[in-house]
Amino acid sequence: MLRDMRIKLEKLNQLISSGEVSPQTAESIRRDYMSQLIGLLDKFFKLRAELEDLRVRCIVEMERAKVDAGATGSSDIISRLEELTIRIDDALESLDMDSRLFIASQYAQYLKSPGINQNALREKKLMYRRFVDSIIESWLVDKADLESELSDLERDANNIREQLKELWVRFMVGEYDRSEYDAKRSRLEEDLSSINTRITDLRDKLDTIDERIIELTSVIGAEEVEEAG
Repeated sequence: MLRDMRIKLEKLNQLISSGEVSPQTAESIRRDYMSQLIGLLDKFFKLRAELEDLRVRCIVEMERAKVDAGATGSSDIISRLEELTIRIDDALESLDMDSRLFIASQYAQYLKSPGINQNALREKKLMYRRFVDSIIESWLVDKADLESELSDLERDANNIREQLKELWVRFMVGEYDRSEYDAKRSRLEEDLSSINTRITDLRDKLDTIDERIIELTSVIGAEEVEEAG
């Protein structure tokens, strides 16, 4: 249902951007969608927190069972707990990064709205922060992989640039005629262009997600950060 609500909101924004619907006309629809979305997100955060707590209990019980199992190090309960932990991890990671950032950004707007119930604000912020912390934890892993890929691509790009220089020298000393040189150069330049495009995309993704996470964490003030820690 979260995905369906996201599709509706994005479609509404597209209609506004294209001029097919005025912002004034769309406002009441947006309020209705946002009200439904926040209700879903409150339930989502609560269920996610319960899953995270259950995962911790599974790990604790699994370690206890390993101690009880002694030298054998195996038992039915350990296997069941390991399987349950894997299923919980799959559930917690079922949303991709873009979906998680969308959810957090929508809830962040809600937390900053003047009409929010102040009595429930602290609890909602803590639930929100817990979710943002999970985003940061996942992003650090993904970011390391992307930075590793970026490093490999930059090395490949430099290798191709060196190949192009070498190719030019071989052409100048007469090792290749013009048609051979142009054909080889064209293939290398195509490869380099493809790599450079991927490098640009990766850098943009790294910068964009870093910036979005900084914006999301700014919703929680220093006081809430200290209390959550």
